[in-house]
Amino acid sequence: MSAMDVVCRPLDVADADQLFTLRAKALRNEPQAFASSPDDDLYRHRQAAAESLSRYPDQVVMGAFADARMVAMTGCARLDKLKTRHRVYLWGVYVEPEFRGRGLARRLLQLAIAHSRTLTGVVTADITVLTSSMGALRLYQELGFKLWGTQPNSLLIDGVFYDEHHLSMRLEPTKESR
Repeated sequence: MSAMDVVCRPLDVADADQLFTLRAKALRNEPQAFASSPDDDLYRHRQAAAESLSRYPDQVVMGAFADARMVAMTGCARLDKLKTRHRVYLWGVYVEPEFRGRGLARRLLQLAIAHSRTLTGVVTADITVLTSSMGALRLYQELGFKLWGTQPNSLLIDGVFYDEHHLSMRLEPTKESR
């Protein structure tokens, strides 16, 4: 199956079960790639996944589907405080191992960035990545994110510390969002 055969789109409430399942798998299989753990993740309950998906347009998860199965995802959430509502945070980039190398993370991030540009008043997109994830860092920079800092000891997993890079992108709003 080629990358073109995979459908990428925003999720809706009907996708909550697949989001719950894929997110749990991602947290189990790639614990160092996420700040959340299975025990404290927002989506640790199926109902929480459904509730989150009902917060569109300020919160959206983009999914990639091969046939009818979700194989990749990334989230995008507008920060909700009055002083930070001009920013979105992209999170949870995950592609199932057998679908990696096909450009799905890029496609989902492009969808999330395009969606962010439609949100009135949003001018900045933020994302973080482990310093050891050079491929992801390169992708984010190719998409226009600029590295602005590195947080040492950002995550502690099973007694091992991991550092994270912080990146931001200035979003030019679309004509529709002005």
